[in-house]
Amino acid sequence: MTDVPASNERQRDPGTVGALLRAARGDAGLTQTAVVEATSLSQAALSRIERGDGLPALDDDRDQVAELVTVYRLGDTDPELATWLRDVVEELHDRREEKRVVVVRGSNIMAMQRRFTREEQASTRIRAWSQGLILGQLQSPAYTAAVLGLPEDSPEVRQRRERYAGAPRNRLRQYDVLLAETVARWPLVDDTAMLDQLDDLITTSQLPNVDLRWLPLGVRLERLPLLPAFHVYDDRMVIWSQIDGSATLTAPEDVARYVAEFERLQAVALAGDEARSAIAEIASEFR
Repeated sequence: MTDVPASNERQRDPGTVGALLRAARGDAGLTQTAVVEATSLSQAALSRIERGDGLPALDDDRDQVAELVTVYRLGDTDPELATWLRDVVEELHDRREEKRVVVVRGSNIMAMQRRFTREEQASTRIRAWSQGLILGQLQSPAYTAAVLGLPEDSPEVRQRRERYAGAPRNRLRQYDVLLAETVARWPLVDDTAMLDQLDDLITTSQLPNVDLRWLPLGVRLERLPLLPAFHVYDDRMVIWSQIDGSATLTAPEDVARYVAEFERLQAVALAGDEARSAIAEIASEFR
């Protein structure tokens, strides 16, 4: 049999898995064509695996690790390698799942907002950043209608208002909100409605479980924000969205990166009375 490193000397990566499977196929005296005929793998998939560019599938319908172990007779010739392959391929699939960015297509803003609501209800702390729109939990009815492009008395606007009714006033949940001044400089509604919206922001910022920070246009940043808007739910999930869908990140290192980004922007933003004064000054322009 071809010499292979002991299990404690092997790298636990796709390249090592591919090299060991390629060696096992050679020891079994099989061509790739013969393996393809005996398993559920395609020729292209087997080639990718042996090059270290893919992994054997493990799902409800296929267990390609078991198929290859059987075809290569590793259960008899090298049971330790068979066990190692199973363990490492499962680990690598788990890592890929953790790092996966899940993109959800949304046919409209309402679908994405329902998703935000579900995640919010499962969280005790929400960090939310926006430089384009005032966030849903903080929107007035007129602003919500403008965002959705619907009349204020439409069922969709009413439903959204009902979902968000009292959300920031839930004392069991901490809201860390970070808004750029641009949310007020791009008014979506008439002057009266924009004034009401900014006054609502000031009122909401005084709640004990709301930390609202305001990032003025003139503040100097070392670099631009990662994204125009994103939400961090506890320390477990990040969601960011655009008009045609949203993306979810759950890998701990990804979540930590967005928390660090939020804290970077938060550190140079106005807080407390300074934030409220800045909002009030802009609001006075709509009077």
